[in-house]
Amino acid sequence: RRRRRQVEVKVAASVLAADTGALVAEARAAYEAGAPWIHVDVCDGSDVAQGQLTFGPSAVAALRRALPDDAVLDVHLAAQDPRRFVDALAQAGASRVTVQVEPFLQNNNQDALLDVVAVAREGNNCAVGLALAPSTPLEAVEPLLQNAAALGIDLVDVLAVDPGKGGQPFQADVLEKLRTLQSAHPAIRYRQIDGGLTPETAARAIDAGANVLVAGSFIFGGASSSSSEKKYSNTHRKQRDHDIALAVADLRRI
Repeated sequence: RRRRRQVEVKVAASVLAADTGALVAEARAAYEAGAPWIHVDVCDGSDVAQGQLTFGPSAVAALRRALPDDAVLDVHLAAQDPRRFVDALAQAGASRVTVQVEPFLQNNNQDALLDVVAVAREGNNCAVGLALAPSTPLEAVEPLLQNAAALGIDLVDVLAVDPGKGGQPFQADVLEKLRTLQSAHPAIRYRQIDGGLTPETAARAIDAGANVLVAGSFIFGGASSSSSEKKYSNTHRKQRDHDIALAVADLRRI
């Protein structure tokens, strides 16, 4: 039975788990199935991203060209020096750049994080969010959360897995962060839960206050595969689209 929601919950399809050889088609399938946000993990290969090197501005630009104007390109930037990338990502068409905060906390340099926020907001009119690894408490960014409205920060990405790799198990202890965000920081419009999501873990996250569900492996990982010679046939594409649509529907039904 479908729950009666107090707030609208959005599905953000994470293309980190998509077939990169058909990235645009996979993203379009998720969008058309009812995932209005497309989540793009931009990881620079540093320790912040667990050594993972993923997408860059060119992938964001390709998605922006291919998707409707109202599709939200939700870019999660996990980089040792986000200042190197934020301007290019915003100009490539990112709707929002959500910055992994740990490099700034390690260097005790929140002023540099404010610079990144300013570049995105003032230079490119791009929305801004903060992403927290599972081990990072909300208290670490409390000054920013207290001034979120003035700074233009409207989203906190509560990672339930370590940044950079898909398919990790859900870390349930992060749910308390969502509860605190909802009760103590009403200026944060979007409370995003990111990683390890299934209908079961997504339901727990919604109960804790999440209103954006970032799912990759559940949406794309379970879609059908086939032999390489048939992989990009029309029949295969239709089956992939069907399976992606079913997965998105499962999350929207919660």
